[in-house]
Amino acid sequence: MRCDSRRIINTKNKPPSSCGLARVHLAFQLSLLTLCFAGRAATYYVSPSGQDTNSGSSAAAPWRTINRVNSQILSAGAQVLFQGGATFSGTVFLGSPEGGAATNPIVFSSYGSQRATINGGNTNAFYAYNCAGVVISNLNFIGSGRTTNLNSGIEFYNDGGGVARMLEFVRISDVDVSGFGFVGIVIGGWSGTNAYRDVRLTYADLGQVNQGVIERCLAWTNGWIGDASVGIWTYDSTGVTIQFCESHHNRTAGTHDGGGFDLDGGVTKSVMQYNYSHDNDGAGYGIYEYVGAPPWSNNIVRFNISQNDGRKNSYSGVQFWNGASGIHDLEIYNNTIFISPATNGTAQAVYFQTTVSNIHLRNNLFVTTGGTRLVDAANSQPGVLFQANDYWSSGGAFSIKWSTKTYATLAAWRTGSSQEQIGTTNTGLSVDPMLVAAGGGGTAGDADLLGSLGAYQLQPYSPLREAGLNLAALFGLNTGSRDYYGNAVPNGLAQDVGAHDAVLTVALTEPGVDAGYFSANYLRNSPTRADLYYAAELSTDFSSWCTNCAMPVQTNNLGDGTELVRVRDAAQAIGSARKFLRLKVIKVP
Repeated sequence: MRCDSRRIINTKNKPPSSCGLARVHLAFQLSLLTLCFAGRAATYYVSPSGQDTNSGSSAAAPWRTINRVNSQILSAGAQVLFQGGATFSGTVFLGSPEGGAATNPIVFSSYGSQRATINGGNTNAFYAYNCAGVVISNLNFIGSGRTTNLNSGIEFYNDGGGVARMLEFVRISDVDVSGFGFVGIVIGGWSGTNAYRDVRLTYADLGQVNQGVIERCLAWTNGWIGDASVGIWTYDSTGVTIQFCESHHNRTAGTHDGGGFDLDGGVTKSVMQYNYSHDNDGAGYGIYEYVGAPPWSNNIVRFNISQNDGRKNSYSGVQFWNGASGIHDLEIYNNTIFISPATNGTAQAVYFQTTVSNIHLRNNLFVTTGGTRLVDAANSQPGVLFQANDYWSSGGAFSIKWSTKTYATLAAWRTGSSQEQIGTTNTGLSVDPMLVAAGGGGTAGDADLLGSLGAYQLQPYSPLREAGLNLAALFGLNTGSRDYYGNAVPNGLAQDVGAHDAVLTVALTEPGVDAGYFSANYLRNSPTRADLYYAAELSTDFSSWCTNCAMPVQTNNLGDGTELVRVRDAAQAIGSARKFLRLKVIKVP
């Protein structure tokens, strides 16, 4: 017997949440409908020109309303196709025992050359209760507006019906969701024993999910009701990857959240990577543990960019808050964080509100302007380790607050906190990273354009090229195969600092004979880096090379972060003898 959708939607106990998403755009088209699903069941068509008394089994005899769709028990493999370009009012409801499987899902989509629109009015546009094995693709979902619709656009909810259950396979792609005041798309379980597994979608708030992927999504201008949520986040989940997404200009009407991305309470073994967060009221990347959540552990935040997050309520680029059983075992590396002063509150690049443990921040680039603080820690954070990061205060004083003390230099902070050290070796930099256009990232507006965010690439002679730690060799970390821009990692002599891993530029120019000596020029970073050794070598046969036969004779600082070095053969040229000159750059351990 089919459950009544109105009764379920109005009386079910939703998990507590402070989220409020007003508009979500899903921009990634996942080619799911091209897969060969086994045992395809009936296909049903819905059109404004149809009749609910029709069979619905062809475009020539379609149903007319969502009510007729809801009255049909849908078997695994069934398809429900709405006429493209048309709008249908109501809530599409799917409830147990309905549902499909990974090899034979129930599919909701459009037919024709356009998308159909599902108008949920003041309630959900799509609601699945205790069921999975579902594909939703090529549809628009609209509500009456964020001030009148307090529900979600697409919602999957699993309370197990009194039985602990893990539901599998949800796919959502190529959809547009707007006009809902609670959440655009939410997939979650409740009571701690009911969850979803094998979830893939282009935008979501994920709760109690095991092995999910959120990728190639856009989330913006969300959060208008009270303490809002975060653009893209997951809670109480395991094995979730959030990647290739842009989340920006999200707001909060209260004092909490309104951020870009978030690994929230109870998240384990999950990754945020290759994302772009900017201009959010809240944190760019939130690391949170809400009251009553299961332990939070073993997560990774890498190769992301944050630009001018923390616009309100003293949030930051990366922020930590532990309100429950603890945040521990987190690797944060090769991220780029840019923060300018906020008009509401005091922003900072990194902010520890509470104590956390076994947290490592390495190879990150932190850039602030106007005296904005680089790091702010509520206490001494004995479980936190900073190593090989660059801290650059552009146009303002260097400022790191560590517990009760504020430090005006990297060296002073290192001495006072024992941060930025590996054993007795000092690490970390406080140098101009020579970014292409810090603060000029703008809005990509298309997930496929995120890799073209040139503002945060390192200029050819940036001191951060080849300046990072080898995280695999030193700490056994698997850093993945690529950086934010798609370059191989490492890309050259060593890993770089920040989200861009580039090859160190080396070029010999103006070769010739100078006062009877073979000579040439090359450019290098200025000031000279102690971790790089430049060796000019000569050969007469392109086989045997002499390291000490060509020496620097003149160095000119060009005033743009580079210096021009003139190298010359130690012996005068004789007759028409041919010589070859090459330049080797060696990374000094």
